[in-house]
Amino acid sequence: MSDDERKLRAEYLCLSCCCVADKFTNSIIDILKEEKIDEDSNIREIVLKEVGILFRFWTTHAIWEALIQNENDAKWFNLYLFQLFNSGFNIPKDGSDIRHAEISGTEDEAKELGRKICNALNRECAITMLKINIGISCWIEVVLKYAKDALELPIEQIKSMVEEIKH
Repeated sequence: MSDDERKLRAEYLCLSCCCVADKFTNSIIDILKEEKIDEDSNIREIVLKEVGILFRFWTTHAIWEALIQNENDAKWFNLYLFQLFNSGFNIPKDGSDIRHAEISGTEDEAKELGRKICNALNRECAITMLKINIGISCWIEVVLKYAKDALELPIEQIKSMVEEIKH
């Protein structure tokens, strides 16, 4: 895989995940509204950042698994992906998001996402955490499908899809 191809495939994956992250964020905000949690002006930004961190973890992990035979491609693809996610989701570069690498399984990932959101709101949100846990499995399937597509679709199709997403 050439450097330009890795960059384009990473861009497709990040852009696709941004679209899905927006929908996932909206569903979490709807859950918060159901619980009568006032929507802080920063809550959308907070939730979107946390969803971005989770999606970045899922995608980089999927890329490593898929490209295990070609460590160089995996390394550079993930480097581009990491930079795009950090920029697109305003993820700090201070390592505060490393917790996802220590977690195993979507149930624990959902708990961590719920915990971070509740901490940002300075509240207990047990119901929010439960609802996020219930819905997270469908989101991971979508993100992993985009990761698979980013690696397997013909580069011309990827290029076309990137242009379509941008417009």
